[in-house]
Amino acid sequence: MSGRDHSAVVEALAQHEEAIAELYATYALKYPRAADLWHGLADEEQSHAALLRTLLAQVDGVHVFLDTERFSLRAIQASVRYVRETVEEATYGSASLREALAVALNLEQALIESRAFLVFETDTPQIRRVLDQLRNQSGEHRDRLLCALYSLSPGR
Repeated sequence: MSGRDHSAVVEALAQHEEAIAELYATYALKYPRAADLWHGLADEEQSHAALLRTLLAQVDGVHVFLDTERFSLRAIQASVRYVRETVEEATYGSASLREALAVALNLEQALIESRAFLVFETDTPQIRRVLDQLRNQSGEHRDRLLCALYSLSPGR
């Protein structure tokens, strides 16, 4: 696979992380009681996008296999569109904090289940570290969202 194809994949993943960060920042404004959680998650999603973009420089000239059987560029682009639509709904809608947490939880779970950060196979330790870090942090996000959801009293 060419470097240009790798770049498109990495950029799509970075845009996905940025869209999620925008959603979380929107939730921070909408739910001030949970603003610390949302701001923290948004900042981490922005750092995920930056980390992904560091891969672009590392991928050139390195043997990297992109598993196209497991990864669809169109699927991640569709997910970016979905997240951006969700930002619009969050901005103008009247969803509860519980519903916002459930949406965020579903996004993080879908990212984990899609194994998007396992899309590249490489022996290059630096690239493997970045991908492992992204995968692990997505799991941490899921866990924090679950804790926040479980801590809500009924009806909130």
